[in-house]
Amino acid sequence: MTVRSGFLLAGVMGWPIAQSRSPALHNFWLAQHKLAGTYVPLAIPSDRLERALRALSALNFAGCNLTLPLKQKAMVIVDEVDETAKAIGAISCVIVRDDGSLGGTNNDWYGFTHNILEFVPDWRADAGPTVVMGAGGAARAVVYGLLRSGAREIRICNRTFARAQALADAFGVDAAMHEGLVTFPVESGELFVPRLFAGLPVAIQSVNVSRPSLDDVFMSYTGKTIRDAEASIGDRNRRIATRFGRR
Repeated sequence: MTVRSGFLLAGVMGWPIAQSRSPALHNFWLAQHKLAGTYVPLAIPSDRLERALRALSALNFAGCNLTLPLKQKAMVIVDEVDETAKAIGAISCVIVRDDGSLGGTNNDWYGFTHNILEFVPDWRADAGPTVVMGAGGAARAVVYGLLRSGAREIRICNRTFARAQALADAFGVDAAMHEGLVTFPVESGELFVPRLFAGLPVAIQSVNVSRPSLDDVFMSYTGKTIRDAEASIGDRNRRIATRFGRR
């Protein structure tokens, strides 16, 4: 049984985790709301995830977020996965219940879609095709959120075609592959959602510059990538810096 001390303890698990901005963001809001507690980074490789999650209750954690590469692996570890996480196929949030059991959910899709609406209130997911780069847990949440918002055409691009195809098949969308790690052509797209892994650069050869692109990763290297892409295609491309995705 989990014994609550009145001190809120939570964190984010990932490998690596030093790049995460989640602790800074969550600790800011804990201070703003005068809540006693802390949010910590937890460097957990995949082969230690089960032991780490099962230790949360004994350590009096209220729960934790998950980031690369743990979101999908956690699906078979927690005691109960809610319907949203099942539909997405990945967990972004683990909740420690009073009896010590673990529940898994995913709120990435909600943060993604509602952040678009905060910046672009008249955004419509069905206004045109969307290009999503990547096929991991966060990309799955993006696709789920887009479909829930009414998107009719989504294109999944990934450096490993098999993973892109698996994600596309799971959601009934299109898949494609780009060659290498530095070139990703986008001939058209109402919305472009880049996914970067371990800071690897991606050069956008062509984008419909009148449409928004979403930088859904916290770290500055993503912003630099988008800025470099904008410089290469002109400054008309509108970037929305969203606080969603890679934690």
